[in-house]
Amino acid sequence: MDKILYELTDKINPIHTAVLVVDLQNDFCAPEGYVGQRFGCDPQANESLAKRNLELTEVARRAGVLIIWIQAIYDPEHLSAPMIMKGGQSNNEKRCLDGTWGAEFYNVEPKEKDLVIQKHRYSAFSGTSLDNHLRRHAIKTTVITGVSTNICVESTLREAFNLGYYVVIPRDCVAGNNEKLHEATLQNVEFLLGDVTESSSLIEHWSGMKTG
Repeated sequence: MDKILYELTDKINPIHTAVLVVDLQNDFCAPEGYVGQRFGCDPQANESLAKRNLELTEVARRAGVLIIWIQAIYDPEHLSAPMIMKGGQSNNEKRCLDGTWGAEFYNVEPKEKDLVIQKHRYSAFSGTSLDNHLRRHAIKTTVITGVSTNICVESTLREAFNLGYYVVIPRDCVAGNNEKLHEATLQNVEFLLGDVTESSSLIEHWSGMKTG
């Protein structure tokens, strides 16, 4: 068994840490997107969320942290029957279709050395090569951000935990439409699944750690 890392500063060592940015896409974050049109959204809050994620990934990248952007592609032919039934794709309320504006990233853009993983389920691990990429890079810790906290972020962090990765959630870099469920996820992480922190703490730790 590997040495157990108890301190957050040890867990987020850039040499074995990856930032997974989940579903920061137009259909989930833009006012004109699927969620904004159906449920409404706070444009200023989502713009701030994207800005904080952008700042976090820029500092992390300079420190040598692996950056992975998770992109939901929900064309009906990729989805399971239960997901179509519960997700509304069967009622012409389609979202994140491949090649559409809705599937594009919202106010963020992957850089050349970043990875982009497309997913067809709520978890970024389900049916994807994400675990293989993490193991190839000898990753121990996943810093998980994005939307929605209680759905795709939670599905991803639980699977990361079950696969043996440390889980770190910067609370100001995740968001969801339901505040109670958002907070419930964060409480579950603090209780049994990982560490909840602020992006400023991660940025402060990684600042100045520039790779050659």
